[in-house]
Parts: sequence; C-alpha cells; structure tokens
Amino acid sequence: MEVWISSGTHVDSIAERENEIKKQFASPDIIFGEGAEKSTAQEQLESILKITPIAPLLAAAVTFHIYISVELRGWIKSKISDGKSGRDTEIIQNIVSRYNIEWHEIDNEPLGKYIYTNSITWGILNSLVVHSGSRDQLLTRSSQN
Repeated sequence: MEVWISSGTHVDSIAERENEIKKQFASPDIIFGEGAEKSTAQEQLESILKITPIAPLLAAAVTFHIYISVELRGWIKSKISDGKSGRDTEIIQNIVSRYNIEWHEIDNEPLGKYIYTNSITWGILNSLVVHSGSRDQLLTRSSQN
C-alpha cells in the first residue's frame, strides 16, 4: 500500500491540493481525513459549552477556531473564489466522488473529551491564567494612580 499525506491548512486551494494528490496516485484507494463523521453544529456547540465552566479560555479559542477561522473563512473563500478555494472537507468530498472511494474519519473524538478527563488540571490552568491577567490589570491600575 502506498501512502501519501496531503498537508495544508483547513482552508486551502482546492485545485492545488487535488493536483498534488493526482501527481502521487493515478487512482487513490482510500482517503483518511477529518470531517467525514463530524458531529452536527449543535453537538459541537454543546461540547464547547460543557467545557466552558472548566476551561473558558480554551472554549473561546476553540469557538473562534472552528466557527470563524475554519468554517466562516472557508465558506467566504469558497464563495469568493467560485469553489477554487475552500475547506479541506471540500477537497476530500471532491476526491471521494471523483474516484468513488471510501472516506475514513481520523478525528472523531468529542471536542471536549480530553478536557473532561482532565478537568481539574484544565480548571487550574485556566484559573491561573485568568487570575494572573486580573492581577496584572490591578497592578497596572494602581501604578497609574
């Protein structure tokens, strides 16, 4: 079995990535990628909301990354480029349909699983960051007075 890893950002040039894959294989047999079995937007949001009390900074970062950096930016780039650029899931969907191959999920763990299983550690780390930021603001304010 030949294996080739097509790496790139989650939002990329669809044509360039597909051409790179075509150079490596006449016809791929299988594709491994993220997004085949992704949970619905509601399930993702619920998972993020569950970790918010434990790790609010991480929840904010994950929300920004998923909904702004990947989904919204990918949708905008796809519309502006008339489908020439877009999310990596679009690249995979194109290849799956073109070669009639299977798509196997590589990342189907719930978003918050690692946080839930290490909730004390994440809670402490987030509290330390939040409290150190608050302390720095208080010191800055008192030095200005």
